Amino acid sequence: MILHKLLNSQTGTTVVAEMLITLLVLGAAAFGGYRIHQHSTAVAVCDSKSCFEKKFSACEKASYTVRSKYDGTFYSEIYGPKDDGCSMLTRYTYYPNNPDWVNKDLVCTYDNSVGFDESISSTIQKAAVGQSTSCEGPFLKVLQNL
Repeated sequence: MILHKLLNSQTGTTVVAEMLITLLVLGAAAFGGYRIHQHSTAVAVCDSKSCFEKKFSACEKASYTVRSKYDGTFYSEIYGPKDDGCSMLTRYTYYPNNPDWVNKDLVCTYDNSVGFDESISSTIQKAAVGQSTSCEGPFLKVLQNL
């Protein structure tokens, strides 16, 4: 489904934002709740999108991994408050459709006062076309070259 959107899209940045959101939604169907990470008591490991959205809204440290047979494995980690938003890292740890995307970090400061999906989509789209300085990292170049 996501690959179909990518191939039939007019703008790659919209598709990438949709892919990030879709991967988070896919993971929500597979897991529930969260647990405290065994190596660090400061980071909650969410097992559902709803858990991660709550942590995002409060900008509390948390991580969330989404695994999809067809769309790879996607990792997100909320670092905490930064400037007027919430700093979060995202990366593919496995992506069969384009291995060059794997392990390339994207760290953005998102507006956590609006809905999660809206904030992710808006921030990614603006960063991809150079209208925002709230993102950095190697994956930003990937977005800007779509």
